[in-house]
Amino acid sequence: VGHFVTVADRALAQKAARECFGVERLVQIRSQRLMALNENSVTDYTDEEAVRAEVTEASRLFQRRKWPIIDVSRRSVEETAAAILNKLNQRHSQ
Repeated sequence: VGHFVTVADRALAQKAARECFGVERLVQIRSQRLMALNENSVTDYTDEEAVRAEVTEASRLFQRRKWPIIDVSRRSVEETAAAILNKLNQRHSQ
């Protein structure tokens, strides 16, 4: 018996992989930030499970409130600002 991966399964697997990578990267950024501040305390701020829960809760909040999400992973600050302004302009023109 073979296993067939549906498009939905593949999309779900890709999304899970991206989210896992995103959490790992966020933990890495937070850890580096704490090192730069000479902060050595252990907190949930860099705990992978706590960060994953935080990201999940934020995602749910954004969905409930129907807030737009802008992917800034490959954007400069200026491009991010332009994307925000575009979203605001679209919202006000409706």
